Amino acid sequence: MAEKEESIENVQELIHNKLDNIEKSKEEEVEEGEKPIDGKFINKWGAGVAVFSFGFLCIGSFLLGATATTSFLRGLGGAILFGSLFWLVGTMMTQKEDL
Repeated sequence: MAEKEESIENVQELIHNKLDNIEKSKEEEVEEGEKPIDGKFINKWGAGVAVFSFGFLCIGSFLLGATATTSFLRGLGGAILFGSLFWLVGTMMTQKEDL
């Protein structure tokens, strides 16, 4: 009978230790949340949108019959317009202040 009580105490002690270890590991885990969007990310996306817009408008205009100069100027205008628009909106959205 004493052996059973002793083994029960050992099992209880093991379970208690396991629970303590689980609680400690939960406390040590760093909660991974959303990373804030920084300026470099916005700049890269703005440049990507600008390059895509340039290519799309330049090639599209040329394929639809515009001259090379007109196609280039449309592409350049679209790159400036859409790239800067994306960059400005992204910068406004990442500001800490309430808009």
